[in-house]
Amino acid sequence: EDSSLFLSKLCGYVHATGEVRAQRRALLVQAYHLALHDHFQEARDLLHLTNLEQRAQESLVDIQILYNRVLAQMGLCAFRLGKIQEAH
Repeated sequence: EDSSLFLSKLCGYVHATGEVRAQRRALLVQAYHLALHDHFQEARDLLHLTNLEQRAQESLVDIQILYNRVLAQMGLCAFRLGKIQEAH
């Protein structure tokens, strides 16, 4: 089974709980996973469509740290893919 499908299934379980903090964490982990595996567009779309940029700034420190890690991984992903404009 593909790791992206498995992670999507796990995120579905987290979203079913209804706990907002856990849902935000799951979305960030999913975006990190996508960026780690060179799926820049999907990771970027996930962050934009769920409005995680603004939500992360309103969250606790651990969510903000995870968000910053996702952004760093997305920059590395864009660089690996040759998308220099998106890398910074």
